[in-house]
Amino acid sequence: MRVASGDEQTVDCQYDQQTELVLTKGTELFSESIPSSVLQTYALLGSDAVSKQAVFSIVCSAMAIAFTSTTISVDYDTDPSKRKLAPNFYGYMPDGNRLLVFGLMMFMSGSHVLMKVLACSLMLRMDRVWFLLYLAGDMFIYISYKFLRADFRYWLNLSGLASLLASIFTRIIAKIIVDFTMILHFRHPYELSELYWSINVFLNQVFCFVSVYLYGKYSKEASDDEVELLWKLVGGLFVFSMLNFGIFLKMINREYIKTFFSPITGKQFAVQNYIEATTDAMKFEIFGHHRSYYDSIQDELMKWLNDNWETWEEEQKDWFTPAAILTVPCDMLPKKALSDMGGVTGRKASIVKMKAEGIGKKKGKGAVVMPS
Repeated sequence: MRVASGDEQTVDCQYDQQTELVLTKGTELFSESIPSSVLQTYALLGSDAVSKQAVFSIVCSAMAIAFTSTTISVDYDTDPSKRKLAPNFYGYMPDGNRLLVFGLMMFMSGSHVLMKVLACSLMLRMDRVWFLLYLAGDMFIYISYKFLRADFRYWLNLSGLASLLASIFTRIIAKIIVDFTMILHFRHPYELSELYWSINVFLNQVFCFVSVYLYGKYSKEASDDEVELLWKLVGGLFVFSMLNFGIFLKMINREYIKTFFSPITGKQFAVQNYIEATTDAMKFEIFGHHRSYYDSIQDELMKWLNDNWETWEEEQKDWFTPAAILTVPCDMLPKKALSDMGGVTGRKASIVKMKAEGIGKKKGKGAVVMPS
């Protein structure tokens, strides 16, 4: 976890409780909460009589999903370390009325969840092939957008097949979670991106109305009264969701409204954070990303490393840990530093020895570097 150390911000950190929360809750949303809500709604639409208990259960599930996604977004945005490391993205939550803003976010998300699970259930009841074609087409648009912007590679500092598989799975999972929840944190340039998050919300709102239209036109089990009720329900949820979103935009710190529409990519965001960083510790964080994220400034980074490496070693900076050093590619290390580590083949053993001797473990440091 990033913690302040004097006037610098340390960057060597581990998968802290906040990161673990996102990983576990994101997995739960994708694999359990969202599918079960769709299944409940699908079953309700096929029943002869509308059960108040079933409706109440679906609404509770939707609000639980909304609460989880809202908590993730608010926790990240109000984290002081993240606001310091990436002030251009984190900071939309105002200093006052945070509970009200939290409520707006939750109701905005909850009403969208209800719209989306209803729309998916209608499509499934009408024609499963159409539903699968919609999912494939929607995902194709997103993946194509990422590829065209050279932004498909995920930020995780992995290599080879592991990096490719991580990119595929994380992109798909994050996209589906945003489809249902409108989770604000996933508009991050490392995730969907700020601009595509807004595009994605618009496309999903359109899908909800189209699904009601197609259900009324092509479903054999749809009655006029049922379709009329569905139009009112989807229309009401849409108005309620957008009303909350509009008030939310009015209440947040206004300079962050641009983070809902900026076309910046993950690579551009990583480089921007490096350029605007105020300490060496904050700059060093860039090596926690996949190498493609900083290829464009490789020469500048190598010069910076060469100019400062000996100073960092002499001063024994708290953030200059073995784990942090390990994130720097071998061919970018200063020649003397690489030689002292035993060259490319002996580097890993040298890092292990440094860890065993307790170097860099002051104040509990010594794990992997994570991005802001």
